[in-house]
Amino acid sequence: MAAGMASRYGGDLKQLDAVGTAGETIMEYSIYDALRTGFDDVVFVIRRSFEKQFCKLIINRLKKHVNVDYVFQELDMVPEGITYSPDRQKPWGAAQAVLAARNKIQVPFAVINADDFYGHNAFKIMWDYLSVQTGISTSFAMVGYELQKTLSDYGTVSRGICRLTANGYLTEVDEQPRVERIENSIVSYTGEGESVTIDGTTKVSMNFWGFTAVVFNLIGNHFHQFLLNHSRELKSEYTLPTAVDHIMKAGEATVKLLPCNEQWFGVTYKKDKPAVMQNLRNLTINGKYPERLWGS
Repeated sequence: MAAGMASRYGGDLKQLDAVGTAGETIMEYSIYDALRTGFDDVVFVIRRSFEKQFCKLIINRLKKHVNVDYVFQELDMVPEGITYSPDRQKPWGAAQAVLAARNKIQVPFAVINADDFYGHNAFKIMWDYLSVQTGISTSFAMVGYELQKTLSDYGTVSRGICRLTANGYLTEVDEQPRVERIENSIVSYTGEGESVTIDGTTKVSMNFWGFTAVVFNLIGNHFHQFLLNHSRELKSEYTLPTAVDHIMKAGEATVKLLPCNEQWFGVTYKKDKPAVMQNLRNLTINGKYPERLWGS
């Protein structure tokens, strides 16, 4: 998913920002990890406004190494009969981004954000799960990270707080839009201006999901209902954790949490970029990645 408007990043295209040792983007490290795990196709979700730039920088660089395709996520991609404010500018969130790819995907697939580094083991865990699923399975999965390993030092982040059954299935994903570390505590700010403390070992969603093509109809139905209730609002988004939460509570699918001990990092804010670059440099020095992901 690479169509975000990066409002907390100053509006620049952080999904295309060079952070790797040879100028690669974060998502190229994810693609590299996915390919060496077993995945063999990539569908990018982008916006029309930067199509030419994206194709020049990403598609042309990767097409020699992997089957690539792309689709658009736009504000006007809504069901017939839905109207929205002419003042709204941004698309409708990550659930809509997944729906944008529905005509390109018929097999079990993983979903990731373009601006997150997930780590090679996360892709191995997801591949092992998806490789035994059938095309009509309603057994989905999510790679879960410890909250304390997913925070920015420079402001609040949005995180889906996971609640689980005893055998590791999700019962709820509670989207918390403003979470941050304050000294030795992690707090989430509520809409009333209050805050609650959250255990740092709590598992959270970083939008690394495993689905079958069945999910498109399920998300589509709930997205339609969301628009009926919120289409006139300027900033409301239908997040993927919220969509999955609705699917689970409707009894339409199960979601297995796949624990991952990797250290997440990403570029939520501009100030995050130097640390991301240093982390990737350290991983390269330690032999986890080549100096140039795609060769000379």
